[in-house]
Amino acid sequence: MRYFLRSLLGLGVLLSLFLLSSCSKSSDIHLELNPPKLSDFSIWTPPHYSDGPPKWEEREGMLCQVSNVFVGGEKEYQLFEGTRAIYRKPLKLSKFRMKVEFINHDNDGVSVIFWYKTPYDFYRVITVSDPSNKGPFTSLQRRVPSGYQTLETVGVSYKPGEEQEIVIDTTEGDVKVFLNGSLVIRHKSPLSKGTFGIGSYASKGLCFKEIEVETN
Repeated sequence: MRYFLRSLLGLGVLLSLFLLSSCSKSSDIHLELNPPKLSDFSIWTPPHYSDGPPKWEEREGMLCQVSNVFVGGEKEYQLFEGTRAIYRKPLKLSKFRMKVEFINHDNDGVSVIFWYKTPYDFYRVITVSDPSNKGPFTSLQRRVPSGYQTLETVGVSYKPGEEQEIVIDTTEGDVKVFLNGSLVIRHKSPLSKGTFGIGSYASKGLCFKEIEVETN
């Protein structure tokens, strides 16, 4: 009888471990948008903008923003704001790796957005190449109601007219940003949660070829 009870207990422990392992694996995400579709995203643009309206469309197997929309005025170079495409599904990404492949036929702002909760509560990596718009730079920023807090910035950016890649990796508990395979930013930051998106600032002809997001 004792042996039987011990066997049942052992089987119960094994079953519990199996269920925990299965739940953990089922919560992992591996998402490939190749190519991204307009239907995957909700578009958000500030109510007061210049040189718009925004125009997102699918072209040649890519998701493109083809207007020069931006927020002008005295806060232009504080915000570097234009239009955003936010993934429709309410994901709660915390530790993740996100790869974005794009080509910009302009030379202004490209954003990769993560830990997105509301239009005024998220993080982004923004990169601007145009010297007349304060480029070249790549910055890690946090959006708060009053504007953007710049957490890190470096004086490098993407190459206009060429296929480029940005990777954001938070799997080790910090934020690492890679531009075309090179680590350009590493920032110790408390982890947050939210979904993801992409953005354009004054970039007429910015096309996103592939977006890949995975957790483990």
